[in-house]
Amino acid sequence: LVKNYLELIDSAVAKDKVGKLLQYSGLFLKWYYQKQSQNIELSARFAALQSGCALARKLFRFSKSLVYTEQIRNILNQGKSITIADVFKILSSIGMAIYFFVDHIIFLVQIGVIKNLDIERLKKWSNSGWFYGVLFTILADIVVYKKLVSKDDSSVTKTDLIQKSKLHIAFLKNITDLQISGWLSKKATFLSEGWVGLMGIIHSLIALWELYPSKK
Repeated sequence: LVKNYLELIDSAVAKDKVGKLLQYSGLFLKWYYQKQSQNIELSARFAALQSGCALARKLFRFSKSLVYTEQIRNILNQGKSITIADVFKILSSIGMAIYFFVDHIIFLVQIGVIKNLDIERLKKWSNSGWFYGVLFTILADIVVYKKLVSKDDSSVTKTDLIQKSKLHIAFLKNITDLQISGWLSKKATFLSEGWVGLMGIIHSLIALWELYPSKK
């Protein structure tokens, strides 16, 4: 168990997901102690946990915007006609590239390297990119999933079944991220901090379960 955990935490992706788990646990507990038990001191401590983990995760993800620009290039250079799923993937990658690129600027503003920028406006732009990136990912996955389920039972392969299972898990994670990014970009203001925190916890746990060495 300890060996598997150490192998897991050695991954940069896993470190980010552990950070996300702590960040959104902090958000949930901040909301809980502020709204449910009126414990302002504990609420402030968990707010500090949330903001500290959010800042640390920005460092782990620095330059990640390049991953999505490369994904766009790969789709455009794949040597075959562009499908509707490919269009959604390109739009998703554009959204995610904007999200991370602006997030890099936010990080530099927060640590004092860049001055005199409206950080709240930057956060809205970044989180809007995240929201649309996730939305188009879901749409791309729906197109792929519909193609898989339209197959006759006799033509379904083991690879198809594995892909369907992965799409189910991806859908669960993306739905949680869609709600988080919608709330952060002011598109889903009806959601509470507690609910958003819970969505972040669920996403992180699913992602860590996928990454756990014994699952590979």
